[in-house]
Amino acid sequence: MASPWVAITTSRAFELVMTFFILLAALLVGFESYEGFRSTHGELLATLDVLIVTVFVVEIVLRMLAEGTHPWRFFTHPWNVFDLLLVIASLGPMAAGFVGLLRLTRLMRILRLVRVMPKLRLLIATTLNSIPSIVSITVLMLLLFYVYAVAAVFLFSENDPIHFRNLQTSTVSLFRVITLEDWTDVMYIQIYGCDSYGYGDFEELCTEPTDFGPFGALFFISFVFIGTWIVLNLFIGIILTGMDEARREIDTSEPDGPPGRFDPGGRLLGWVRDAAIGPTSYNGGLTDEPARPMKKPVVPNHLPLMSAEDGDTKEVSVEQGDLDDLEERLRDLTAAVRKLRYEQVDNGAN
Repeated sequence: MASPWVAITTSRAFELVMTFFILLAALLVGFESYEGFRSTHGELLATLDVLIVTVFVVEIVLRMLAEGTHPWRFFTHPWNVFDLLLVIASLGPMAAGFVGLLRLTRLMRILRLVRVMPKLRLLIATTLNSIPSIVSITVLMLLLFYVYAVAAVFLFSENDPIHFRNLQTSTVSLFRVITLEDWTDVMYIQIYGCDSYGYGDFEELCTEPTDFGPFGALFFISFVFIGTWIVLNLFIGIILTGMDEARREIDTSEPDGPPGRFDPGGRLLGWVRDAAIGPTSYNGGLTDEPARPMKKPVVPNHLPLMSAEDGDTKEVSVEQGDLDDLEERLRDLTAAVRKLRYEQVDNGAN
């Protein structure tokens, strides 16, 4: 029989309750930003905040109890440590000079939604996995900005001193161009000259007008094309690759199991499935999309499986194109392994 604490902390109802209180905590911080509401309903806000902190403390205790006789395992999960630090910070008094800091700490409690929402965890993991590649793309962007900014100063500083009089103003102007915010105005000044376009209210600054014609258009169009389209597509490709890597990591560490717990049955299901039909886009339950084979299925005639009841190795015959029965057996095996794991936790607690 599984530990009751494990059953509680991994239940859907528990997750919904914690999600409700996390959202309530975020709303209270928002209400506190209104001075009138805070002064009128300050006592109510304080009472609700005490209730929320109490619920969070109870949650932490329940998660520690769910670890049975090994409560220190609670601290092996980074999100558990993050939750604990936020709860400890929320217990601080509203001392003068620290009110703003305490409110910011309470605002951070909304980040606990990442724990109870697997798709948010996937996005966080995607961001972390993409950081090295994003750094490389950022260096490429800096080089692009530097080259074009220096060239713009040499070419356009006399005709357009407002936008390109030195390196820093040139860089800011190119940032405006790459965001497509009225970038054509900057380009037209170089095409037609400051005496013909853009300097109506600043005629005293237009001392050496020069029209660059098609060259001015080519300069800015090439910059927009490289910076906006090519580099943007590189960013998109990196994010997509990072999402695939994050999904595989989550499939490996948390397949079909409760958040923050390792599920050997889910991993075994993935291993045997890969052995039977080849690698798939199995997502560990993070999305509603079904698993899709990435290559033509190659099914062996006989597949050894370990029985969860007696520990014997058995040969299961698999016919090409008839995988439904195998899938059902694998799911039963997964459930049996998960049940054995919870019974071991329960026995250790007793």
